[in-house]
Amino acid sequence: MPPSFHDEPPPQNDLERLMHQAADDPALEGRMWRMMWESTLCTFVPDHPEMYGKLTLDAGAPFKLNIYPSERGPFIVVFTSAAAAEWATERIPLPKPALAALPAEALFKSVNNGKLWVRINHGMRGTVVLDPAGVKALVNAQGMPPTSPRADGWLTLVDALPVEFPAEFLETVRRFCEERRWALGVYAFFVGSDTSNAVDYDEVRLVVWLRAPAPALLEEFQAKVNAVTPRGQRVTCTGATADRPDLIEFLQSRPTLWPVV
Repeated sequence: MPPSFHDEPPPQNDLERLMHQAADDPALEGRMWRMMWESTLCTFVPDHPEMYGKLTLDAGAPFKLNIYPSERGPFIVVFTSAAAAEWATERIPLPKPALAALPAEALFKSVNNGKLWVRINHGMRGTVVLDPAGVKALVNAQGMPPTSPRADGWLTLVDALPVEFPAEFLETVRRFCEERRWALGVYAFFVGSDTSNAVDYDEVRLVVWLRAPAPALLEEFQAKVNAVTPRGQRVTCTGATADRPDLIEFLQSRPTLWPVV
């Protein structure tokens, strides 16, 4: 299915418009993944004589997806609108697959087996690709769970996934932690509102689970992170040690930014 950008449909919804913007501004990627997780997506399934047009599946319904081979590994194709899926369907040979629409959460969970890649809007200008590790990270975060209420100086925090940060940012965190051997884990959060479900994706908190207090290293880490933070975002780094068992217990229940598991 070779790209043919000149005749593809224009963005059909807020998600597709955000995907085009995120291609030029990595700071928008986190917002894009959150919106995608909450969307209904289209994908190809094997055709049957009794199936015509578009099939809608519930989150708990059993289904089989079309899987395609590639050098990197098998993949499925996913589309963020019916128009995008129909555009792609016109460009593949007979026999045509059936088109299924299902919640993104159900789709990503169904392919979270450590083997499948997901190509989103494959063949189009705004295509996005998730490798098996990226699928696992997205599923582990379960969309956008709130993790701590705002009260007496506490913030409402929302888990941030590794896929929500540019590769350069993740590599800086990984290299610093592996070279200094100062941390047991690094956790990333966006800051949520205390009065609504709104999330400020430009306000990031990195919490470092420290082996021992290390203010100088924390200051150096903050400087390294600042140098690779996407434009428009603000990152604040803080440390957590064993003298805060409540905070350590909280972190142990959250997904890590580093190490990636």
